[in-house]
Amino acid sequence: MAFVVQLEDVLSNSQRRTWISILVYAILMAAVFAATHLIFTYFGLLHTDPTTARYLLNTLVNSEAGIFAIVVTLSLIAVQLAASSYSARVIDLFMRTPDPWVVMIIYIVAMVYGLGILKLMDDISVAGLEIHIAISYYLGIFAFLSLIVFIWNTFSLLQPFSIIDRLSERIDKQHIISLHSRAAPFNNDPVQPIIDIVLGSWGKYDYETLGYGLRAISLRTEEILEENRINNAEKALVLNHISGHFFKVGTLALNRKDEDFTLKVFQNLDYVGLVATREGLEAPVLDILKFFGNTGIRTAEEGQEKIAFESVGHLRSVGEAAVERQMADAARTSAFYLSEVGVVAAEHDGENTASFSATNLEQFRAKASSKKLYAVAQQCELSLNDINEALCNGQGSIEGLLRQAAGK
Repeated sequence: MAFVVQLEDVLSNSQRRTWISILVYAILMAAVFAATHLIFTYFGLLHTDPTTARYLLNTLVNSEAGIFAIVVTLSLIAVQLAASSYSARVIDLFMRTPDPWVVMIIYIVAMVYGLGILKLMDDISVAGLEIHIAISYYLGIFAFLSLIVFIWNTFSLLQPFSIIDRLSERIDKQHIISLHSRAAPFNNDPVQPIIDIVLGSWGKYDYETLGYGLRAISLRTEEILEENRINNAEKALVLNHISGHFFKVGTLALNRKDEDFTLKVFQNLDYVGLVATREGLEAPVLDILKFFGNTGIRTAEEGQEKIAFESVGHLRSVGEAAVERQMADAARTSAFYLSEVGVVAAEHDGENTASFSATNLEQFRAKASSKKLYAVAQQCELSLNDINEALCNGQGSIEGLLRQAAGK
């Protein structure tokens, strides 16, 4: 049982891809050596005269040297392309990718072995070197075939989704906690490379990659919080760090008035908020609710009704999850901001958002009452009165707007 646990730890480690890659090359080498040896034995190709052997080895080594140079050049070009397209921080990802290093080692070994056999050869006989000449030939075939694996993996790695997936593996408890440790103040933020890719994709209007990057961060957050070996203080630290990145990019998107980007941030921050409530972490939940609430108030004032409307939905979503977990402070905060957004929207001709706030408060009040959070239900009642008063100064009461919405 202990061995299984240790094996799972190894497989979940970031080094597992390195070992899998090495295993693939090892299996390929074994298959090439076995198949080629069988062919050589069957057709009687193990015997070679000195002139032919020298010519064969010389050509083989020259070919391997040329391809080695191409491999190095291709690796550098791939790194430069990824760094210019995404972020300079992805260079570290390529440095930790095993394929270029494995292929270069294969070619170095093949060339050195071939040159060693050439040095030992004479013009009279190669009887004692037949097996070594054959092995050098086997190594050459293996080196050429390893290029297929190398190029395939390189092309796969250059895809933005693959880069994001691999970068997200570095988002873990140890890396994030070490950022806040005085003993290791210069550790790199594991979230920042993905944020760089998100912002770079935003500049290119690539919203698919942008959304994928944000989703990778939120899903990775859930995985970290569901680990057994992490306490509540560490969970709160991880959540505060990751949600802080969402707050920054969300604020940036708001400042640029990009609704699509803002809504994608909202969706993922809502997901993180639901995970936080499920884990019973009220302080991070309060921060997320405040962000939704302040964003809703700001956008309602600026006439960005779509974003204000969405912020109301997320306030209710996270707030109801807080009610389920009996988080009274978070629930009251949700009700308070639902009221504030609704009132501001009503004052700035955002009747749809105000009506939506009122509808959510009605349902939120019922939810709080069913969970015996009577103080929260009372807060909802007061909030409904505030929105009703604001609407009465505009185009009608909550009841009228609700009836109008139901009629539509």
